[in-house]
Amino acid sequence: MHSFIYYHPSKAKLGNTSWKIFLFFYDSRLASKLSTLPVKVLLKFLCRKWARRHHLLTESGTLYGIAQDNPETTSPEQFRYDACIVLPAHFRIDNHVQEGILLGRLYAVFSVQHTAEAIQHAWQRIFGAIQLSEYQMDNRPILEKYSGDMTMQENCEICDPIKQA
Repeated sequence: MHSFIYYHPSKAKLGNTSWKIFLFFYDSRLASKLSTLPVKVLLKFLCRKWARRHHLLTESGTLYGIAQDNPETTSPEQFRYDACIVLPAHFRIDNHVQEGILLGRLYAVFSVQHTAEAIQHAWQRIFGAIQLSEYQMDNRPILEKYSGDMTMQENCEICDPIKQA
């Protein structure tokens, strides 16, 4: 079991969840173009297209977007972003994807609409909530989590890595 801290505007609650093995999406035919694609387009194209073809995009499905670099300090050509999906245990991978494991840690999780304005507002809430808590930011990648019908409604959860202060 891996812990998440769920921060809401008025209260915080501790919840638990477990993460299964998931895939990092990579298509060698697109490798030279990946860095020029907007993050949202990359997640939609690689994850949704591939996941639909393999009948993995269901109401219980979970997608992750993982920014491996800071977009404010990394050039678009060097920026790395992993588009991922949680897989059933019996699933066999093909040569278009790479298997990986996301280790569970502590995250501050905020539900947001996936628009530039909503994301910007969420960052203000996230930093404010963390500063008022017994936690501090951790130096790990921030996750975007899309689960169930969030993938169709353009909503996501921002999972900001935290640790005890």
